[in-house]
Amino acid sequence: MYRTPQHENKEFLIRLDSLLEQLAHKEKNLILAGDFNIDILKNSTEAKELKNTLTRHGMNYLVNFPTRITETSESCLDNFFTNLNKDCAKATGIVTALSDHDGQILNIMGSYISKENQNLTYTGRNFSVENMKLFNSLLEKEDWLSLFNSPVEEKYDCFDSIFQYYFNQSFPVVKKKIKHNKKSWISQDLKDQNIINLSREVKHSKSHSLKNEFKYK
Repeated sequence: MYRTPQHENKEFLIRLDSLLEQLAHKEKNLILAGDFNIDILKNSTEAKELKNTLTRHGMNYLVNFPTRITETSESCLDNFFTNLNKDCAKATGIVTALSDHDGQILNIMGSYISKENQNLTYTGRNFSVENMKLFNSLLEKEDWLSLFNSPVEEKYDCFDSIFQYYFNQSFPVVKKKIKHNKKSWISQDLKDQNIINLSREVKHSKSHSLKNEFKYK
């Protein structure tokens, strides 16, 4: 998830509350990950309201360390929200040198761990170029007469019905088996160049000379 800094906190929490309410009826175990742009380390009204919303749904936040460190500030804007027991899930930070925000890794332990090389089933839609072309073509051929002839108060429902029909035709839900292999996300080149270690030193030392050195790497 991503919440823009400009997004009003009250509206965001209302939507988050509604989302958690819906998910609670569908899924047993929930994990929400994202850049929420609310500093959970501060004793602010925003942080308190967010914690209250999570508590109301039996959720915890797992990141309690800075995820964005600058020369003048440290803040925890990125997080994992989950209803898993804290003994089963642990979040750690990692400097990726890809953003001004650090990365976070969530380790799920105990009975929640998936076995290495396990075949997983993915359910989703295929938004390929061919399917996109088909979708555009179906919409272009639609004459929209039923929409034109519908009463004003029914026009949106009519439009949505037609749109969803073509959408589901073009992008049907499919199931696909994926073989899970444990692989490192980081390349050997990045390891050799030591960029990540340098980035970590820049953030924690707040040294101008190191920062300039890092820019030219």
